Amino acid sequence: MTLKEYFAQPGSLNQEEMAAKIGKSRSLVSHYTTGYRMPPLDVANKIVAITNGQVTHDDLEMDRRPRKDLQIREQAHG
Repeated sequence: MTLKEYFAQPGSLNQEEMAAKIGKSRSLVSHYTTGYRMPPLDVANKIVAITNGQVTHDDLEMDRRPRKDLQIREQAHG
């Protein structure tokens, strides 16, 4: 399950609560959720533990997929 799917579940933590538990900002958790950034291993381990394995290391890797808005910007500048 992706972080986005996890946060959408009733009764799950929200991004702000996850941020407090992993010691990061809510905006950074948002970046992990959208795949804009991938958490380092120590943070990924915390996320897996906090979600009781509902979000796995593989799920966090899958969250890092190309985003169309970034591709469009790169094409415009590249």
